[in-house]
Amino acid sequence: MKDYYAILGVGPEATPEEIKRAYRRLALRWHPDRNPGDPEAEERFKEIAEAYSVLIDPEKRSQYDAARRQRAAFGYSQEEILRDLFSNPYASGFFQELLRDFERQGLRFDHPFFYYVFFSGPQVTIFPQGTRPQRRGALEGLLVRGLKKLLDHILKGGDLHWRLRLAPEDVQKGSITISLPRGGRLETLRVKLPPGIREGTKLRLRGKGKARGLLPPGDLYLRVEIGE
Repeated sequence: MKDYYAILGVGPEATPEEIKRAYRRLALRWHPDRNPGDPEAEERFKEIAEAYSVLIDPEKRSQYDAARRQRAAFGYSQEEILRDLFSNPYASGFFQELLRDFERQGLRFDHPFFYYVFFSGPQVTIFPQGTRPQRRGALEGLLVRGLKKLLDHILKGGDLHWRLRLAPEDVQKGSITISLPRGGRLETLRVKLPPGIREGTKLRLRGKGKARGLLPPGDLYLRVEIGE
């Protein structure tokens, strides 16, 4: 049986506030947007969500503690626990508090993101790349995309594609500060928002993508989403 206390790094007597703080710290560390293409980080992210969901719920925690003392099997699978995460009032309320905090750091933390990570396999890219070519045949489109990828690979590092969720007040301010994971640390950037920016606008930050060896880094593309 999994040791949920060890996963969150708290003791069996931990209070709900201590459990929340531990979850926030670990969720930031292992968030897939900070560890793109890392299946181990994604699995850790799922485990800490599973542990948090059980330990923050008094009834589930009591059942878990009893099973732990008796060295018996716990009555919930990981999938069942994760599917209950947002319908559980003990867990979901805190997630709403974290949503704005994480998104201001450029990290997704909404329901579609969690369902994709938890139930749709490894999260390899931060944002789906590419669009269907227009006015080209299927074979020609494949050749063009393949050639472009090859040239990008030879001449520079990799591009990154992220979603940038903005609140209406962010749009009015004209700029926003985001944090990017780069080389094991966070780089803080001030992103200027052009007047009249709309949902779906794509912003390009030159040289803020992935580096590859001695080649210059690629670019970072931010696709804008505007929430309430």
